[in-house]
Amino acid sequence: MIKTVIFDMDGTLTDPMRNFKKNLEYSLSKLGKSVPSDEELKKWVGPPLGESLKNFLNLSKEEAELALRFYRENYRKLGLGGNDIYKGVKDMIVSLYNRGIKIGLATAKLEEFAIGVLKMHDIYGYFSVVSGATPDGERIFKGQILAHALKSLTDEEKSETVMVGDRFHDILGARENGIKTIGVTWGYGDEEELKSYGAEFIAKTPNDVVKIVTNENL
Repeated sequence: MIKTVIFDMDGTLTDPMRNFKKNLEYSLSKLGKSVPSDEELKKWVGPPLGESLKNFLNLSKEEAELALRFYRENYRKLGLGGNDIYKGVKDMIVSLYNRGIKIGLATAKLEEFAIGVLKMHDIYGYFSVVSGATPDGERIFKGQILAHALKSLTDEEKSETVMVGDRFHDILGARENGIKTIGVTWGYGDEEELKSYGAEFIAKTPNDVVKIVTNENL
């Protein structure tokens, strides 16, 4: 039986694209770079931004760090608008919470930004732990971020915990930490990607997540 559910944020709870694109435009313009197409940007949602800057734009480590600094600078200036909650997500969170299930967050977004997004959508109070990336680079990758969340949930058994996310990074991070996974298809990854990396369950809607989690045989 599942007692704890840890969610990814971008592509799982919220669609960050409008916010992400405007901050990336600001960041890359400072370096004289162009923003990739909307289709290309879909690949960027999920991995740490610094890694995407290096992998998809071939920026050097120094250029990527500078672009990341500009991105966060603009994020703080413009705020959280454009990070839209998916339909059915709040109902999913409330439904799990009301069933006595502990809820956590593990996201590659900076922790301070993640908390702000949860508060903006009035769901922060349902979360027992929020674990995000740190500005100093101590926590960047999903495995590290998830491990930090699990450490904060010291009374929970890994066998009773599941990670919910939309990209392969979520699945790999969960496997690295020895917990089950639910891949969701309403975000930026598809069923083929999620299954190929080992997602045990697939949810096509937020209500599917509730059904899977509350299955006593899980």
